[in-house]
Amino acid sequence: MKIDDPLDFEGDNDPLLTVRRPAKRKKVIELDDLVEDYFNSGKDELKASAAKSKGRPKGDNSDDEDKQVRKEIDFCKFVEECEEKKSPSGLNGTGVENCQLLQSFCGDKQLGFDLEIERGEGFLEGMLINGWLLKLVLLYGSVEDSIASWVLTKYTSDGGPPQNITAWLRVVSACCKIRKMHSIFSPSEAQDVLVIVISLFLDRRLEGLLLILGDCLNSLISYFNTSEWESSCLMVAESISKRVNMDLNCLRLVDCITGTNDHSKFLRSELALQLLKNSFGLKVANVERILKSVTSINVKEKECNFFVLYMHIVLVDNLLFSSDAFRNKTAIIDAWRNFLRNCSTQIGCTDWRFYASKVRNKASYLLQGAMLKRPAGSGSIPAK
Repeated sequence: MKIDDPLDFEGDNDPLLTVRRPAKRKKVIELDDLVEDYFNSGKDELKASAAKSKGRPKGDNSDDEDKQVRKEIDFCKFVEECEEKKSPSGLNGTGVENCQLLQSFCGDKQLGFDLEIERGEGFLEGMLINGWLLKLVLLYGSVEDSIASWVLTKYTSDGGPPQNITAWLRVVSACCKIRKMHSIFSPSEAQDVLVIVISLFLDRRLEGLLLILGDCLNSLISYFNTSEWESSCLMVAESISKRVNMDLNCLRLVDCITGTNDHSKFLRSELALQLLKNSFGLKVANVERILKSVTSINVKEKECNFFVLYMHIVLVDNLLFSSDAFRNKTAIIDAWRNFLRNCSTQIGCTDWRFYASKVRNKASYLLQGAMLKRPAGSGSIPAK
């Protein structure tokens, strides 16, 4: 060995030498690309698997693998066909392709506008984004039903509320506030809109719009005059009570009615009454019967459902004290106060049953308010 030759441990295959890391991939492959590659290479995999199966001994699972690959490819094709059928053009479902607005532009030879479904939708979308569609509506003072439906359903978060819901809530509020000059909604239409707006409070994606929702809700409640409100309030409360189950969403709906006027207090009390009626399976809303059913619950029993009792306590308190219907019903008020006192004293601090501590704390809080609370205003709900 020559003097200048490297030693044995100085070779290129020395394990102590730093191993070069593989070069980072410059392009990130997305899931859609992987699916597309898999779908396009499905037939090649079938051919390759079939060729390999000839050289394999009998008894292997090559046939099962081929069947599995065929099933996966067929499934991908089926999903693709379903997506094509379920995603038609936005114009077909609303009939807006036949609206007078697009027809007028189609008949203008100077513009050279060729009416097609895809181009028509893009044209309307551009007018909507740039504000020209709104200017045309304000200029003519009306809008076609097909265009209004298309605008409302155009921009959605996966079947959720439209992105322009803020503007629509403000339009509804403005329409309600000008009733003295011009009545836009009929009482039945205003009832339907009111039910929809109250239901929107359950959508967690709209928590950032609670102020706008609250303003729209108060405007709708104030839209009804005194002669309309008693029957309309009952219809709204019954409709909402049938839409929700007996859970915490019931309390959320009642709490969203924060107005202090007579109409708001009337609706808050009537909604609590209808929710309690459905909870106890009653055909007629009878306050005395509901109160007797709630106060007869023994909190010392092991089978006591404190979660349901918690909701009943909150709803009954809203029923009795949101309006003035029970101002002179001393027997009902005293019975309710006694029950709250029993709940706050008979449920121990070491009672670890589900929602037991919440019932005790809520009963103590409501009892303090019930001792001092006197219904204010002139809003009333007929005792049933």
